[in-house]
Amino acid sequence: MDFDKEGYNDKKKELKFYLKCLNATYEIELEANSGIPYGKHFQTKFSKYSYELGDFIVILKSNTYLMVYNIVESTTRELISHIYDEVNGSSLRYQDINDKLQILWKDYHFRKIESEIHASSQTFIDTASKMIDEIFSESSIQFNNEDISLSGDADLRSISKLFHSHGIELDKNTTKRYKSDLWSVKNSRNSLAHGRQSFIDLGRDTTIVDLEKISDHIFKFLEYLIRMTDRLIQKEYFQN
Repeated sequence: MDFDKEGYNDKKKELKFYLKCLNATYEIELEANSGIPYGKHFQTKFSKYSYELGDFIVILKSNTYLMVYNIVESTTRELISHIYDEVNGSSLRYQDINDKLQILWKDYHFRKIESEIHASSQTFIDTASKMIDEIFSESSIQFNNEDISLSGDADLRSISKLFHSHGIELDKNTTKRYKSDLWSVKNSRNSLAHGRQSFIDLGRDTTIVDLEKISDHIFKFLEYLIRMTDRLIQKEYFQN
């Protein structure tokens, strides 16, 4: 089954609409600076709050990074979740899945223990015993979406690492062109989320044209991931 692109396409349309509205707001600022009455009226409304229309536009530009990052992380998560759905729905035993997924399945079990502050040595023994029982009883393997680790760190390096851990190798010649934009989006998002920069400071030197180019570039990267994941799932790459 192919990846459901409806949610992705909706987010893509929302971002494109947002950028069009941002462009329209910028044109109003140009009208205000040219003395056109409508633009001046709009600008006057902002002056009441000790800010200018231009400041609002800069804030909107910074917010674009949050929207783009959200699409990157959510689409990546949904693609991995799609793999899990296919594996879980195929009633596969541990012996049936490929080596990478076998390692990942074991890692997930022990990672849950490591996250427990007061986990005892007996807890590790019990978990290992449970895993052995599942393997020898030939129970169906199940992966959980909650185990996907990516929050706040979705750039080319971490996405490549995540796909690698699932037995999928991204083509470096294809993806290297997206490295800079993915890093910039992640870094800008984290600067805003952690309060290292204000919205006005971060977006001040960014143009709307820059944001449109970055967005289009990111879309191409994500659509590469979607095509590749669909192709590999159709081949049932996850099976031994």
